[in-house]
Amino acid sequence: MRNMRSVLSLFTLLPLIGTTAWGQATPGRVAYVNQSGLDKVPIYTIVAASPGHPASSIPIPKGTAGPYTVELWYGTDVNSLAPASGSQIRDWAGPGVFKGNANFDIVGTKGGEKVWLELRVWENLGGTITSWAAAEHAGVPIRLGESAAFSLTLGGVDDAAKLYQPVTMLSELKTFGLHYVNVPEPTLWSLPLLALITAKAWRRNAKGTFLNR
Repeated sequence: MRNMRSVLSLFTLLPLIGTTAWGQATPGRVAYVNQSGLDKVPIYTIVAASPGHPASSIPIPKGTAGPYTVELWYGTDVNSLAPASGSQIRDWAGPGVFKGNANFDIVGTKGGEKVWLELRVWENLGGTITSWAAAEHAGVPIRLGESAAFSLTLGGVDDAAKLYQPVTMLSELKTFGLHYVNVPEPTLWSLPLLALITAKAWRRNAKGTFLNR
């Protein structure tokens, strides 16, 4: 059994050994997850207000191909953030927790590179909203939100063949919630009703003031 474990460990390390020998960098790697064991950073959605009940927040529900999409954004600074290729996820493993990738390679980066990261989440309306930009300009009320940006040094191998240990976003990621956008302003037909309500309130107040004199 010990010999078998040694062989398996060798095969696991062969790609890195080969890369190190040739001095070629590997893509920067991060644990693209918001839960590891008991360590969890849930993401919350907002429930619209109803008569007598204010808006409230609840964890995004568990489900496959769910109504919310999460995407990882990265950049050299907070002003250069862009979507990481292949990072969109619609499957949620538990309340507020998406089914992430513990060994996610960020295309366009290298091991040991310090980058800024951010999570963005939006309501995908049955899979029809396929990007953050489309969610912002959907033209209908929609829920979206983003985490605070944070910096990490990515795992992998750099140009000098130095090995950097894998890192997890959980060390810096903070919980966050969604909010509504594209909520329409009051329409013209609603203005006369608002004026009527205001006028009635003014008349009641004026009548009360007169009687108190």
